[in-house]
Amino acid sequence: MSKAVLISIRPMWSQKIMSGQKTVEVRKTRPKMNPPFKCYIYKCGNGKVIGEFLCDEIIEDRTYGHNEEFYRAACMSAYDAAAYAMQSPMYGWHISNLKIYDTPKELIEFHTWKKCKSCNK
Repeated sequence: MSKAVLISIRPMWSQKIMSGQKTVEVRKTRPKMNPPFKCYIYKCGNGKVIGEFLCDEIIEDRTYGHNEEFYRAACMSAYDAAAYAMQSPMYGWHISNLKIYDTPKELIEFHTWKKCKSCNK
């Protein structure tokens, strides 16, 4: 699969994903590609990529905290969801095929280097 995104996730949410408790990652945006696509999890704080998952579905939510099942899967309260949404739609990136790396990877391992046109190297 060549389609992939790198998403930055705060430690508290990373732990919930790693434990399997959080099965939907809520974002205010969605990528300009359709599922399925791979998501690499960049854990804020340690600067490492700790794992990956397959986003096999994006669920658009316009209930602003009133879809109990959606927010339970995202580990959010209705109050937190409403505060985060601020009357804008939210997108739930469904987490499947979660893989946590035994050894976190450096960000540089995910960069595709292209030769600089102004360099002769």
